[in-house]
Amino acid sequence: MDVPMNGKMHQVLLDREPQGSPVTEDFRLREAELPEPADGQVLCETLFLSLDPYMRSQIAGRHLSGTIAPGDVMRGETVSRVLQSNHSDVAVGTLVRCFGGWQTHSVHSASQVHPLPPGFPAPSLALSTLGMHVLTDCAWLQCLAQHRDGVTVFITAASLFVGAVAGHL
Repeated sequence: MDVPMNGKMHQVLLDREPQGSPVTEDFRLREAELPEPADGQVLCETLFLSLDPYMRSQIAGRHLSGTIAPGDVMRGETVSRVLQSNHSDVAVGTLVRCFGGWQTHSVHSASQVHPLPPGFPAPSLALSTLGMHVLTDCAWLQCLAQHRDGVTVFITAASLFVGAVAGHL
């Protein structure tokens, strides 16, 4: 895939803090110049974007991953294709998982992108069944719950995806 000829990208920004459930008017679309990757960076094209419940907490300023304020590009994990690479370890055309946000293109240092294994069956799985939800469960069980033999873990929402995966783990 080539870099767009017009050198432009599109971004979704938070325009205002939602009152209740977010509505279309809380966001705005912006056209921006396509960024140039510096040494050690890669330019990525977004193929898939994960829309997750934690994003509402980011907008409200109550999430440990940070706050999204009016004027900021909405954050989110993506599966992207590397279009340009200024790093020897990341080849052009590589599919990567990264925090590309709600935009058509993003620039990252090579350490911020995680290549999908060659032959990965369906790239969107890196954002769902094998994505953030499972990482959330693993982090919770390993770091916060300090799960070990003899410890009981109570999962309040085991019928939902994150809780169901926690139960399986």
